[in-house]
Amino acid sequence: MKTERRVLEMLSEFNVDHLDLKLTISNEVLRDRTLYTLPDCAARRRLFTVVEALLMGLWQESFFGRVALEQQAQLFVVLIFGILKETLPKIRFNSEMFWFGGEQKRLKTDPLNNSLSFLSACWHIAALALRSSVSGEIEPFLHASCSLVPATSCLPMALLAHDERCLSCAVALLHLQQANM
Repeated sequence: MKTERRVLEMLSEFNVDHLDLKLTISNEVLRDRTLYTLPDCAARRRLFTVVEALLMGLWQESFFGRVALEQQAQLFVVLIFGILKETLPKIRFNSEMFWFGGEQKRLKTDPLNNSLSFLSACWHIAALALRSSVSGEIEPFLHASCSLVPATSCLPMALLAHDERCLSCAVALLHLQQANM
């Protein structure tokens, strides 16, 4: 297994603000299932940040679910859906303040805030997977993702800390609701 430091180095090559979607989809690092099951650490959180940015980019490229993705992107969606589906029942997040970029002083740290990139990735992949062979697996996947939202938390407030994530998740969840998921 790759060391956390090596994984961080590989993931640092991605600029999440300006991802080349085609190039990123073909990167083997994002296809490595073992990275998704790392204990909660900076490398895993960086991985989810990259995956979330990529899925949000694909979501925008699909005109928010209105246009089918190219075949390579659709195959990637199916692959990542499978990885996230396998990861979801086992994943846990702690309350540590340290991320790949250092300490986040302005953001309250708790398991919900620390899991938002992963939850966002789950909701975007579910919306993107509606046009795929795994569409029958989406509803149980969404229900399982709800287990990461503590009953005492305020999900909307946590999402509002990141405008683009909030809006994109809202549109993805509305798209899923329209599909009766």
